[in-house]
Amino acid sequence: TDPESNEAYVFRFKSTLPLVLLAKILQFDGWFINIEAKMEPELVLDMQEFLKELTSAVKSILPSQRSQVLWYDSIIENGDL
Repeated sequence: TDPESNEAYVFRFKSTLPLVLLAKILQFDGWFINIEAKMEPELVLDMQEFLKELTSAVKSILPSQRSQVLWYDSIIENGDL
């Protein structure tokens, strides 16, 4: 739940809300995600979905119009670099 409203948020990934609230408490505009490791191919789509969810949550909960999530990596669809 957003502490400044009574709106409840339901997220698929349990790390989404803590990351957004941490950004809100520390008053920064979002997250820069940098992954420099191979991942299992089945996790690549999950990572993409997590980043979409995190981006949406950041834009919904953080007040700044500059709120954003940036993802920098070299992971390809099969999980290799």
